[in-house]
Amino acid sequence: MSASTPATTDAAEDDGRSQVRVGQNVVMSVYGESIPGRIVAVHDAMTEMRVLQPQAAQVLGTAAAEGEAVVALAAAALVIPVVCWAVGDRLRWRARGQARLLQRRKHQRVGLDVATLLSWREAAGSAMRRVVCRTADLSEGGVRLQPASVVWPSVGSRVTVTLDLADGPAHVAAEVLGTTEDYGLRLRFSPGADVAAVREAVERVVRSSRNEVFGT
Repeated sequence: MSASTPATTDAAEDDGRSQVRVGQNVVMSVYGESIPGRIVAVHDAMTEMRVLQPQAAQVLGTAAAEGEAVVALAAAALVIPVVCWAVGDRLRWRARGQARLLQRRKHQRVGLDVATLLSWREAAGSAMRRVVCRTADLSEGGVRLQPASVVWPSVGSRVTVTLDLADGPAHVAAEVLGTTEDYGLRLRFSPGADVAAVREAVERVVRSSRNEVFGT
């Protein structure tokens, strides 16, 4: 099978792995670390990614380890439980279980570029990590962050998103869904999170767009 051809096993067809292709962004979560990279080869039994920060692959040493590969799809993230190992500046993996797809938008989404602070802990009691970034788009249900040269939190991580909105900072609890194809980040706001300020920001953009269309 050529390197650009997706896997075609029955399991792949069933759980979404047939959508994995060369060129997609991926984050490998292993030993509590998130290792970003890009897929460079897809075979029936093995997938290979080039690590964007080669030193990050050193966490594996020469031994194989269990982890999760989070592959960015066009409108979703595919989470694959894997066994992975390092080969120079690349990681190779094979699936060790059923993949799951994270997706679906239920709220109106608008393009909005505002400064954002992302805060999280990799594990209970660990030091707080913070990333300064910017939004790409926003909805009442979640936010997409612009691509950045950082190590994003791993999929499923609970984070706090601080958005610098027109009416003041909004602090919203969220969950990481995965990276985008250009290495941005998708977040879903947590159930019960206070999204009133986000809702107002989205409505403001919608009203502004309508005013531009109708000249009011």
